[in-house]
Amino acid sequence: MIEIDGKRLHLSDIVAVAGGGTKVTLTPSAVDRMAASQRSARATALSRPVYGRSTGVGANRSVALDAANKDANVHGLNLLRSHAVDAGRVLDRETVRAMLVIRLSQLAAARPASARLWPTQW
Repeated sequence: MIEIDGKRLHLSDIVAVAGGGTKVTLTPSAVDRMAASQRSARATALSRPVYGRSTGVGANRSVALDAANKDANVHGLNLLRSHAVDAGRVLDRETVRAMLVIRLSQLAAARPASARLWPTQW
């Protein structure tokens, strides 16, 4: 089992997870940091316009969203879906798992405004 804390991720951890034989979990402190980051991002979006979070994007950048209700969550999901495109060959499982564990470690550092991830164990 590899514990992701957002502070360190070794190459050997990435290799172990990529191979598929090692499970991953977030440490409680990483989950707490991610939740605090989410609260901070939400509070900021409630206090002023934040591109793509409390406003639309592109030509809709001046359209305000109600960041306090479900519209903001629906907007976020729709934004992700609208940018989900195919760009080349399908990657092998090991490469995808390596990419995901690296991204999870980045999110666990809570530098970007990241939503709390569920489930906390894969």
